[in-house]
Amino acid sequence: MTEARRRIPLDGAWNVRDLGGYPTADGSSTPYGRFFRGDDITALEEPDKEALYRAGIRTIVDLRTPGECERRPNGFEGWRDVQVLHCSLLGADLDGFTGFLRSLGENYCEMIRRDSAYYVDLFALLAEAVGRGGVLFHCSMGKDRTGVTAALLLALAGVADVDIIADYALTDIYTAEKVRRILANFPDIEDDSMFRARAESMEQFTACLRETYGGARGYLTGIGVPAATLDAIWG
Repeated sequence: MTEARRRIPLDGAWNVRDLGGYPTADGSSTPYGRFFRGDDITALEEPDKEALYRAGIRTIVDLRTPGECERRPNGFEGWRDVQVLHCSLLGADLDGFTGFLRSLGENYCEMIRRDSAYYVDLFALLAEAVGRGGVLFHCSMGKDRTGVTAALLLALAGVADVDIIADYALTDIYTAEKVRRILANFPDIEDDSMFRARAESMEQFTACLRETYGGARGYLTGIGVPAATLDAIWG
């Protein structure tokens, strides 16, 4: 029942979900309608946009690179009163991510270490935007940049690692058909691991976050995100 409430079924996207309903360490749960994670939303037509608007989304945070945004513009630009904010987590291009380490989990750990300035900017945007209503953040697959962002947000709220890992692994289920279609168009790709959202990738990241930084709050304060900003995220 809870998972059915989280996922928003759309015709033009595969993996748009509410981060509400996860139990937190203080005995409460993350609120519904505040943060949503998503994959590529550039193909959404009017009924899909209306569905997201009815869900309370008033801000889109686009985590893609400038080149990705130019090739596939965000469909919410100029649409009603929804604001679109851009915050590339890989800098100028995708070369900052693909293949520089042995596994996705290592990539995620390296992303937050090497590109910490982008996460300072991101959490400032999220804290400001949430005052307007629901915030949907997305990249292209809703797996890597989006997955790391979701993990940081959930960990900041006090959600247990096991639930953060489970949330990440749902992407493997929801994007299975999308991945199948991608691989069908590129038959020379023999290893599908970079397209998958396997639990072990997020297990590695959450362990790194906890053991290296003492958790999400330790990481974010350590890179310079003000405490007031973090307190505004979940309210």
